[in-house]
Amino acid sequence: MMSIAVSTEIRPSRFFSACIFGMAILMALTGLLVVSELIGTFRFWGRLSVFAISLVSAAFFIFLHFCSKKTFRVEISGSGKIRLREEGDHMPEPVSYPGQAVEEADDFYLANDSTVWPMMLLLCLESESGRKKSIMVFPDSVREGEFQALYIACQWLLVHQNEGTR
Repeated sequence: MMSIAVSTEIRPSRFFSACIFGMAILMALTGLLVVSELIGTFRFWGRLSVFAISLVSAAFFIFLHFCSKKTFRVEISGSGKIRLREEGDHMPEPVSYPGQAVEEADDFYLANDSTVWPMMLLLCLESESGRKKSIMVFPDSVREGEFQALYIACQWLLVHQNEGTR
């Protein structure tokens, strides 16, 4: 039997950040081209509206991206259980009192609507309690060599979970 145990830290992707910034710049440039009358046949208020909406959309896009940047620790056991912990400086330290158990990370499983491609993983995770989490993983999100191991483990999980439902 093949061991699929993997433990890795998933950081925000620089490639995905560059794509977000590129799309925001394209939105802003579209607004600038419309307001300068180089594209489109809008009247004054239409040009101004398209310009304002383009700039607000670009800023909102970047803001949402920065708010969602998180680092996760993913551990896939040999039996296929997935442990997920959010890491980072902004995370509060858990407070424990004598006799109180420290909160552990949830156990997740890989949902069937996950996307597992050789250059990108969109992991849709669900816990027994019904909690859902989605994580996008690019090769630059993990250390070199870990992406391939994570890719193979996720493929194995999807195949074996589907075999169990047939």
